[in-house]
Amino acid sequence: MYFVSISTFKNFVFFSKSKPIGVFSIYFIFNTLCLLIYLISQVILVVNTLDEYWPLGNILFAAAFFIIGQVIQFFLSNKICEAIKHYVDGLFFTTICTLLAVMMIYKYWDSITKEDLEFSVGGKGNVWEVKDVVNFDDDFAPYAGQANTNGFAASQSYVNYPNQQYADDKRNDQQAYYQQHPQ
Repeated sequence: MYFVSISTFKNFVFFSKSKPIGVFSIYFIFNTLCLLIYLISQVILVVNTLDEYWPLGNILFAAAFFIIGQVIQFFLSNKICEAIKHYVDGLFFTTICTLLAVMMIYKYWDSITKEDLEFSVGGKGNVWEVKDVVNFDDDFAPYAGQANTNGFAASQSYVNYPNQQYADDKRNDQQAYYQQHPQ
């Protein structure tokens, strides 16, 4: 793409400034074909693979925002620029429409994936899910692994139980669980 643009500007090989056919074919025809191939492949993916059709709305909104932005850029930019006395041109509105299109593509991706992959950093999946209690002596610790330093059992420091038996039974149940299910 860059070669064609620079060659057209420098009149290199068979490219010419007076007839920039190569630049127009790359910027308009090739990009339009790539966009259509992407849209068609995503529609096929949703229709043939998924059980719901809501993601199609995201794709359609993304395409609509992108097309509106391109129409503003190529057909309305001069009119907008003259009407606002050259403070803003169509590129401002095209950029906003492109941003909305990209946001809808992200929304589409988020709607077709089952996991929250944006939160899984590293090799482990679902790192934010707590499957087991980390410290069974401190049920109310705000952070995993924070030790109970107040000298009381965790259940006694927050709730005044009528008898100690309930807290002891709970602790014994947790210890028995960890002995049967080692990590």
